[in-house]
Amino acid sequence: MTEKEWRMFNDILLEIYYAGSLETFGERCLKLIRILIPYTQGYFLVIDEDGRLDVAHSVFENVDPVMKRKYLDTYFAKDYLMQMCNFTKSMAYRDTDLLTDEKRRASVIYREYFKPQKLDMGCGLIIMKEGKTRVFLNLLRKRGEPDVTGHEMEILQTFLPHFEKNVFAYANHYVSGAENTIKNREADLLSGREQEIVRLVRKGYSNQEIARQLLISEATVKKHLSNIFEKLGISRRTQLF
Repeated sequence: MTEKEWRMFNDILLEIYYAGSLETFGERCLKLIRILIPYTQGYFLVIDEDGRLDVAHSVFENVDPVMKRKYLDTYFAKDYLMQMCNFTKSMAYRDTDLLTDEKRRASVIYREYFKPQKLDMGCGLIIMKEGKTRVFLNLLRKRGEPDVTGHEMEILQTFLPHFEKNVFAYANHYVSGAENTIKNREADLLSGREQEIVRLVRKGYSNQEIARQLLISEATVKKHLSNIFEKLGISRRTQLF
């Protein structure tokens, strides 16, 4: 990536790492990734344990409400991405990497859903967890727009580990429908030192006592706490309990 693209990439990471929920994470990804990879319609599809679409936490960007309803009611089950859910690991993809252009254009979803909207080329990310597909990020372009380039695929590949880490941080709670508690997210979002500070806070240590225990300055403790609050989407110390 160019220096300018790296700056934009890092700005995007700052936004998505502190989303606070899977749905907000999806919304931010769809809005911000467009800066580096232009697209016409975006789909952030969350898949539950039984392979069904978790509508409550899935996000659609620039999709007409009528067409969204059609996708949910009819075409999700006919989406070739779902019919090819035999992936073995998380990956960045182009539609043409998954199946030939001829087969893609012959598919029901292309003929009945994409083509009427003049949608053609797609790319995105597939996130796997414990051998099951958890999230699809699908970015679609209109017919006549440039094909997805190798450079754009490199950008997606660079996003992949960051995207995957955040999905893993929320998947156990949102995909299964369980509560997204702060304690369950700490191992995924906090560094080892930050987790150590959280443990001491829960023991009732003051900032001064934490600093003395860890042999760091009180200012450093405050900086760590500020980072912890931002990562966990909280605003005060008592929310750690």
